[in-house]
Amino acid sequence: MDGQNEMVLVEVIDGKNTAADSGEPGDNCGSTGDWREKTRELSRELQKVYEDRVKVKYVDIEEAGIENYLVVEEVRYLGFRYPIVLLNGQPLIAGGIIVNEVIKSINELLNMPEEY
Repeated sequence: MDGQNEMVLVEVIDGKNTAADSGEPGDNCGSTGDWREKTRELSRELQKVYEDRVKVKYVDIEEAGIENYLVVEEVRYLGFRYPIVLLNGQPLIAGGIIVNEVIKSINELLNMPEEY
């Protein structure tokens, strides 16, 4: 299959980080509002590069239910923090959004040159 015709789904999964995640009591950094806006920014950046070949979705895990994202449950079990970025359902990044890493991984999926 020609990778350039594929649709790529990027999901930013957000939830509440617990004190156990960071060792800081009451730590709730990366609140829903912050990551929701950062997801919008990511979407704008990816649309510039990939146009309609990439769909970016923000998911509040409290609303969507962890049972619908078992891979996120596994990543959280390993101690990784929210947000968790999924690329076509597979974990890519945890604890933040790194645009360059997302672009690099999408380029690999779509068989595009790195400098694209």
